[in-house]
Amino acid sequence: MGRLALLAYCEVRRWARQAEAQELARHSSALVNNFPHASRDDFLAAVDALIAELEQARCSAGSAPNDSFSDEIH
Repeated sequence: MGRLALLAYCEVRRWARQAEAQELARHSSALVNNFPHASRDDFLAAVDALIAELEQARCSAGSAPNDSFSDEIH
């Protein structure tokens, strides 16, 4: 669980900031900073929502002209 939180906070937030996806960066930070979560299932649901948001941002960034960010997470 700790590694998943670290990945969500460090890697997703870093990529989101580079891709100028500020809302995604905020959600990534909130996932770690809004501790404790009500339950393990609550935390995992929040991670699933973050992954879905990341996939959507990746698709948007990948369709932008001259974009190198989509290459970083493929």
